[in-house]
Amino acid sequence: MPTAMSELYKFLKQKNNTYKTWLQDVCSVPSVATDKDSCRKVVDSLGELLLSIEAKVTIYETESNPVIWAEVGEGDKTFMIYGHYDVQPVDDENAWNSSPYKIKETKDKYYGRGVCDCKGNIIANIFAVKAYLDEYGKLPCRIIFFLEGDEERGSPTLEKFSSKNKKLFSDVDFCMFPGEQNYIDPAENNVVTVGYKGCYYCELEVTGANTPVHSSLGTLIENPAWRLVWALSTIKNEKDEILINEITENAVPPTKKEEEVLKKWPFDTDKVKKQYSVKKLIGDVLGYAAKKKHIFEPTCTVCGIWAGNTGEGVVKTIVPNKATVKLDFRLVPNLTPDFVENALRNHLDENGFADVTVKNLVKLPVGYSDLDSPIYKTVSSVMKDVYGKEPKYLVRSPGGGPQYYICSQFGVPVFTAGVGYYGSKVHAPDENVRINDFYKHMEFVFSFLENLGQKGGKVT
Repeated sequence: MPTAMSELYKFLKQKNNTYKTWLQDVCSVPSVATDKDSCRKVVDSLGELLLSIEAKVTIYETESNPVIWAEVGEGDKTFMIYGHYDVQPVDDENAWNSSPYKIKETKDKYYGRGVCDCKGNIIANIFAVKAYLDEYGKLPCRIIFFLEGDEERGSPTLEKFSSKNKKLFSDVDFCMFPGEQNYIDPAENNVVTVGYKGCYYCELEVTGANTPVHSSLGTLIENPAWRLVWALSTIKNEKDEILINEITENAVPPTKKEEEVLKKWPFDTDKVKKQYSVKKLIGDVLGYAAKKKHIFEPTCTVCGIWAGNTGEGVVKTIVPNKATVKLDFRLVPNLTPDFVENALRNHLDENGFADVTVKNLVKLPVGYSDLDSPIYKTVSSVMKDVYGKEPKYLVRSPGGGPQYYICSQFGVPVFTAGVGYYGSKVHAPDENVRINDFYKHMEFVFSFLENLGQKGGKVT
């Protein structure tokens, strides 16, 4: 029975052929959320793996891809592990240095689509539970694997699923979300995230004539592209200030406790500028001001905009008959997606743009946890043992996630842990994880369960 951390690491490494086979099997399938057949194949594969650890597996059909709900073990505490089996599209395979759907192993890394986000995390978690069962015969608590297939497009089925299945979540005590890119930061700190900004993603559209017309008619026919630009200019100014009063007036500032936690979170603006090859950040923010803006302020971002002639090198003199923009609002407490939708609609109407239509694409409420939950002391203690130092905590990820639907609304605290690091290239070509991080995360999950077992399932 492994006791020292070095022995546990070796113990897990001896079993690497098993998890590598699992990893290759699930990563070989291009399970983009819109590819129902591929998603179903991954569901079947993951279901078999979960059955192999004696989990009771239930597949819940949704309006899109299935939800996998798997239960194993028993005890006073219930530990939920969240993950998603859908992946981002590869797009240009030529941008990869190896086949994206065949795991490439180098001396220190695994490469492949989903190896970090999030199939690698799922496999590492299942394998760690299997290793624990192999050694101890039984788990110290009840474990739930909650795996969805639509995270990459905003988890559109989870609001209805969680509302319909509230009883499933009633006994959950704490939940682990996948640690993906930046879980291990450039200073090799483990960054444990306990919340997520919300997200309201929408599409604005302006239509004009019944067909594109010659630009000579620009004297008479209104141009939807200009109309859209003028509408956007009322939403945000050149100082990066959101001009929708309902949004700025209702955004709740951070609590004193949240600010204290944020001050301890390492964030180097010079490294950010270097990483993205930019000379300055918006507003030239530095230090704590940059952290506070990044984590605690709402955003409004143009994600894409198009109209008329967009062909490279093509000279086509027209007045377009349609213009479209995709906007992404990142939300902070007191700003729900529905509230922001209404605020945007009211703002457009009040400023003379009632003709601009709004189409909803993604709605994710703010995710949050109780920072005083005793689970974080347990997480910190185990991570210190496994990684050699205590983690840093991030109050709220600047990105979005489904935390509210499956955890926050039920009072379940969340922590992130996983296989990702700052160079994992999530959503990009050559997605990868470091092999050592893979082992270390499995060691963390194994040790976390050992900790619960030593305390009889208690986390205080």
